[in-house]
Amino acid sequence: MISKNDTIAFDECSILHLCEIRIPNSFKIFFDKDNIVHRNFSKLNQLMNLLDFRGINKYQFEPSNLESNIIKVANEYLSKEGNQVIILGPTLKAQIIEQLSDFIEKKIDEFITIKKDDDIDAIKRIFLDNAKNLKKQGDMPQDDDLKIISGFNKFISSGRKFLISEDEHFWGYSDLIKSNFKIIIIKEWECHKIL
Repeated sequence: MISKNDTIAFDECSILHLCEIRIPNSFKIFFDKDNIVHRNFSKLNQLMNLLDFRGINKYQFEPSNLESNIIKVANEYLSKEGNQVIILGPTLKAQIIEQLSDFIEKKIDEFITIKKDDDIDAIKRIFLDNAKNLKKQGDMPQDDDLKIISGFNKFISSGRKFLISEDEHFWGYSDLIKSNFKIIIIKEWECHKIL
């Protein structure tokens, strides 16, 4: 059970996955619904509502890859819909990117920012010494991932530290991150389990 002393942090993509995309009227004939949501939307939304209800702060890391993450999430939304969206071209994608940008601009104020930390050499060495084969392209966490770990490691919390992410660079190394940095990685699709 989470408490007010715990620090619950979300990576950028997990915050973007809370966006409910409205399908523009001109594209509704291609869909059998009015909105598109990420596959983990309901679990993330359930967690957010509970955190708000219990008065538990939500944290995020200072943005650095926001534009590329918005494009990545827009592509996720489109690929989930299958082949019918391919014929819709860049126009629909541009509108989804705009909705995601507007969403994050409004939503970001609900989160307290944790600074990333550039002191990652020792952390990188730990990952290099304990490299794993991941399904994702690139077995090692990116420098930005390591900056998140370094910043979160130095962040003072009177309770446990949770990082919610869909990124395999985090959950693929969850045991290593927990044992070395006392950060508990929660797979985004299992975030409801910390309730």
